[in-house]
Order: sequence, then structure tokens, then C-alpha cells
Amino acid sequence: MWAAKYWPVSAIYDQDMVAILRVLVALVRRFAPSVRLPRDVHLTVLIVRKINGILQHRRQVEVITESEDEQDTAGDHDAISALVDCAVPERLAAFQQTLLDFVNHHLAKINLSVTSLETEMNDGVYFILLIGLLGGFFVPLHAYHLTPLTNAQRQANLQLAFKLAEEVDGINLGPKQADDLLHHDLKVTLRLLYSLYDAHKND
Repeated sequence: MWAAKYWPVSAIYDQDMVAILRVLVALVRRFAPSVRLPRDVHLTVLIVRKINGILQHRRQVEVITESEDEQDTAGDHDAISALVDCAVPERLAAFQQTLLDFVNHHLAKINLSVTSLETEMNDGVYFILLIGLLGGFFVPLHAYHLTPLTNAQRQANLQLAFKLAEEVDGINLGPKQADDLLHHDLKVTLRLLYSLYDAHKND
């Protein structure tokens, strides 16, 4: 439902609260997908009209967020989603540490290391290097941006990483994942890393 027709410019200019809330929700979903919004939020609007000199009113329920959150599509209802959404930070921290150790164990072969999975993986470079190390091949430097400066370069790197993951390890997380990872979606980061970990944990 989150097309621009639900927040026309005229409505924003007129300070329509429903339109303003909807555009804010859309911005969060586009630029901060890891932020979890409450589901099934509705706003009851009282509409008053004067007809033949008599005030008439009716109530209209407007949907702000849906009961089935678009941030969690059917394919996203997995253990990773449950872990990130759970209220036990120790479990999430332990899981992240396992993946971090896995990443650094292999990156150490080329004298590299990562300290934060959430902030250092979103440019695609470490993913490309890691997939190459796991698969026993070298990705030519001209094939990606080793020091990306723009989001376009980072996204190109991530698209290459997802392509390599699919071609080498059969990992297919869907077409939107590179864009979500670019915007620091922790679930996507952990989902790709765990898929690699699961495929190579016994190497």
C-alpha cells in the first residue's frame, strides 16, 4: 500500500496527519529497514461536513501500518528474524560473535579482520573477499570497487557478492537483499553470513 498516492504533496502541505505518518513509515522502510515498526497501527479520523445547515460527522479508519508487516515478507519469517526481534540480546550477541569469528578466521588468511558485522559489511568488499576465500578463488580487482566511495559503488559490490554467493554456494536470498544490506539491514547481513557459515563450517 505504500505508493506515493497515499501521501500526495497537497495532503502533506495541508498537514494531513495520515499522509504525514504514511510517508514517515515509507521513509523508515526505505532507508532504515532494520527498524521494527509496530504492526496494525490505525488512526480513526473524524470527518465533519455541513449539509443543509446541519453538521454531520462520520468516523473513518486509516491504516498506518498493516497487521502483516511488509518489512517481514513470508520469506523473512525465519530463525534470523526471530533472533533479531527477540528480547534476549545475549542470544543475538552470541550468534553474531560466532559469525564474526567465522568471518575473521578466513579473512585472517589475507591479514584482514572485521570488528562490527553491522557497520563494516555493507559495502560488499568483505563479502566478496570472504566468498572468494571460501570458494578457493580470487575475484579480480577490476570486477569490484575495493574502496567504494558512493552508494552506487557499494551497491554494485553487494550485487556482485550476492551473485557470487548464488553461483558458488547456491545461496539465493532474493532480489532486494543487496539494497537492504546497503542500508544496514542486520537481518540480511546475518542471513547471508549464516548461509555462508552453514555451507562452509566444516571446511
